[in-house]
Amino acid sequence: MNARDKNKPARILKDKFIHGFAWGALLPTLAFLSFYYLNQIMVDKGTLSSGWIGFKDSSIALFAICINLIPTFFANRRLLDNFIRGIMIPTVLASFVWFFYYGRALLD
Repeated sequence: MNARDKNKPARILKDKFIHGFAWGALLPTLAFLSFYYLNQIMVDKGTLSSGWIGFKDSSIALFAICINLIPTFFANRRLLDNFIRGIMIPTVLASFVWFFYYGRALLD
């Protein structure tokens, strides 16, 4: 490491395909678990007394997939093309799985 590398701040978003793939796979998984847990807490505690029964699992899964838009936005501003390619593969795969799993209800 030279002196120039020591003064550089550590970047969370690196322009590597594998980093984007990892973010694209882990972030929606963690988001789904968090959203699902919060939804269950709100339903169990009855925080909303208007008779609301909570979000459907399909909506929670869609919110979790859309979470990948946030790091994609920042990576696009920094022109991190390989990172964006990596994050889009799990996002597209998760979208296909979501559509084939929950899409029948949309078409009926």
